[in-house]
Amino acid sequence: MYRWELLPVVGGIWELDLGGGAPHQLWSESHRIVDISVSPTNRLVYVPFWHDTFLFSVDVTTAERRQLTSHTKDNYGARFSPDGRTIAYHSTREGNSEIFLHHLDGSPETRITDDPGPDMYPDWSPDGRQLIFASERLDGRYKILITNSDGGSGRWLLDQPVSIGSKPFSVNAALVSRWSPDGRVIAYLVTANETTSLWTVRPDGDGAKEVIRDVGSFDFYRDSQHAIYTRRKGSYSELVAVHLETGEERSLFVGPLMEIDASPDGSAVAFCFGPGHMAMGLAVLRLESPSEPDGLPRAVGEPEFVVRTDGTWHIHNGGWSPDSKSLVYTQDQDYGDIYELVERR
Repeated sequence: MYRWELLPVVGGIWELDLGGGAPHQLWSESHRIVDISVSPTNRLVYVPFWHDTFLFSVDVTTAERRQLTSHTKDNYGARFSPDGRTIAYHSTREGNSEIFLHHLDGSPETRITDDPGPDMYPDWSPDGRQLIFASERLDGRYKILITNSDGGSGRWLLDQPVSIGSKPFSVNAALVSRWSPDGRVIAYLVTANETTSLWTVRPDGDGAKEVIRDVGSFDFYRDSQHAIYTRRKGSYSELVAVHLETGEERSLFVGPLMEIDASPDGSAVAFCFGPGHMAMGLAVLRLESPSEPDGLPRAVGEPEFVVRTDGTWHIHNGGWSPDSKSLVYTQDQDYGDIYELVERR
């Protein structure tokens, strides 16, 4: 008697004799297999699953879209450079997650990192000379690395991990880190004790401190003293503007949103918006800038989609162009087909 084994990580179809003996591979598959069925007459069908992501840009006024990359695998965390000429992002197209630069003039991409430890979610310094990103290459805990944007030498922002109680924390590498627009601080998210908190640290690595708790996503707003973040609000997320020094807050919107990014001119905030994973589009909420320097913005109207999903793909946010006219984002494509295994090894 036989049964068919599925190895979704490796990718393949195996036969196993329940009476004993080693498994025998019938077929290898480069993609993950998500379903398999054997008929009474011993015919076998299976479904390989593809998950590829591509970078796009969109004009927020005209909704005109442009595909930037065609690399398969995962391509996330795209960020415009301060001069608008280059986009930094992380990609797994060569196996490990590494940082790449996509040049909008059409010149070949630049690979910034090449290390066995994953490197994820880059962001630019305000002068465009450096990049920060989360990296696991040091001791198995994600921390922030600073490197030159030309791919030169780097240094650890947090050489010695700050502790929460007696436990050293790890930067939440699934969430972005951000360099403030005025260059004064770098912010990152830490998940510990079932709570995600926003921390800031100076670019020299000193002064690390916890700023806000219960944070889903965040971005700076205009300078290092103001930010916009999300926190849980029932089954939704609440979008909140906050003064990081005084703690003053203003609620902007409540709804199914994530992955926020404030425009450089302070006129809008973009986010993924929709009732479910495959229903996530890219939306923009307009903001009224405060009249006083230390004030908080107000929301104007309701979110408006700039990219809608048709239900067969969804998006992840990236960031605004320096002129606040375009957004770069990731479009996920999930698909599979039904195959019959005719020739067995």
